[in-house]
Parts: sequence; structure tokens; C-alpha cells
Amino acid sequence: MEIGIAVGAGILMGLMPAGNALWVLLFAFFFILRIHLPSLILSAAIVKLAAPALDPLLHSLGSTVLKAPILEQPFASFYNTPLVPFTHYNSTTVMGSLISGLVLLIPAALLFSLLVRLYRKTLLPKIRNSKFVKNLKRIPIVSRIIQAMADTSSGISGH
Repeated sequence: MEIGIAVGAGILMGLMPAGNALWVLLFAFFFILRIHLPSLILSAAIVKLAAPALDPLLHSLGSTVLKAPILEQPFASFYNTPLVPFTHYNSTTVMGSLISGLVLLIPAALLFSLLVRLYRKTLLPKIRNSKFVKNLKRIPIVSRIIQAMADTSSGISGH
């Protein structure tokens, strides 16, 4: 589940424009959670590459949310609160990406958790038992690296 949540968080981080306090706060929040940080960073980087193509959609969604009459008063109050303007929540792209990322976070986490379980159950044993991997493990430096990784991961999971 840690990898799935990390991918969902990475999608949120990848959609959001960086360089504002909201992005930094979300990154810090996800950083302190017990999730798979390489998955978060990789998925954020991949989504960040696609995000410019999604900007018109994100802008439209953000504009709709920010212009909603029922939200005008709360948004005005937020804007007059110290430090909140640094989040750039009043940017249509930031708001649209925040809403989209939050909506996608749980389904992406569930989907990628399922995919990881399926991979570990079906594909991983086949890879481990392949001739290529068995021959690769016979190389001394590769076997030392594998052992070091196993020692590191068992030390981390022991906490």
C-alpha cells in the first residue's frame, strides 16, 4: 500500500506547479509519511512531464472552483490570512491541479497497490527464476549488491 499511496501522492505533486508554499507543504507532509519516496518522486516526475498538456483543463477546473459564488467569502478570508497567499491557491492552475490531484489520489493509490500485488504474485517469481537473473546473480559484484540491498531493506523494515 505504501507504493500505491506514494504514486497517488506523486500524481498530486506532479500536477501542481512547484514553487509555491502549498507545493512545499504537501511535499513535506508526504515526506514525513511512511510511503515509498522513490515511487513518489518518479511518479511526480512523469506526471510533471505531462502536466503542461493538462494546463488548459486544470485552468478551467480551477477557474470554476474559484469563481463559485458559495466559495467567494471563504477564499477572501483565506487570502487575508497571513502566509496563505504564498500558497497561490487563488491561481486557477494551482486550484485545478489541487482538486484534480486530490480526486485522483485514492483511486491511483488503490490501483497501483493492486498492480504491485499482482506483479509480486505473478511476474516477480518468473523473473527471479529466469536463466538471465540466475546467471546475473553468479557475478560476484552483483551478488554483493543484492546482499547489501537485502541487508538494508531488512534493517529498514525492522523499525
